[in-house]
Amino acid sequence: MDFDPIEKERIIRKIKHCLALSASANEHEAAAAMRQAQKLMQKYRITEIDVQLSDVNRTEGAHAKAKRPAWDKNLSAVVAKTFNCKSFNCTSWHPIIGRRNQAVFIGVTPAPEIAKYAYDTLYFKVSNARREYVAKARRGELPRGRYTPETRGNHFAEAWVYQVHEKLLALVPEQDDIPAQAQGQAQALSLAENHDNALIEAFIHQITEWEGVGKARARKTADANLDDLIAGFLSGSQAKISHGLTTGAQTVPAIEAQ
Repeated sequence: MDFDPIEKERIIRKIKHCLALSASANEHEAAAAMRQAQKLMQKYRITEIDVQLSDVNRTEGAHAKAKRPAWDKNLSAVVAKTFNCKSFNCTSWHPIIGRRNQAVFIGVTPAPEIAKYAYDTLYFKVSNARREYVAKARRGELPRGRYTPETRGNHFAEAWVYQVHEKLLALVPEQDDIPAQAQGQAQALSLAENHDNALIEAFIHQITEWEGVGKARARKTADANLDDLIAGFLSGSQAKISHGLTTGAQTVPAIEAQ
């Protein structure tokens, strides 16, 4: 049945409300809510997967460029992995500016919103750090290197992202760090993540008409000046990242320079 997407969203919200009520301790109320949910699903030909996919969402990074450098793609990838999302490069065409590329995050709500917030915040930080490093290279304030200031800035930024990735991973507890009494919760979380990943894959296939997403081409890694990499590592280590970052609340300064 084809009907307006807004109307479909409204019906799915109603079905989800009924399904939530079906978990009531009151048996009669729970049974009535389940019957109502099933009736709506049959009437509008909405499947269980339709209801589940309604929780999957996509967000777009705030920064768009004609070509995204490797450090930018690495940043969106590590942020997506941290928050159990998938990240992609979205290409669009602007009638005046031309070709534009930006990061896209797909995941189960609210993960994409949190990933976008983390990515945008970290992008701002690494861009500023890179800009200052490039300026120093142009002024001759750095040891001489084999590459142009712009390329040296890219190598610096890649090291910065690598260092911050380690900090993001520290926010996620390792399996060995989980107390014995919480092992059951850890297993449940693992199952939930697997379920979310399956929904994300189904969502991606749906929006790409079951063609999936093309694989990124392998990129030849260039050698870099050791000084640039060390500087990037040191700068990245000065980015403070707290657990407040996982809320995605823009009113909380979760990431700041020391």
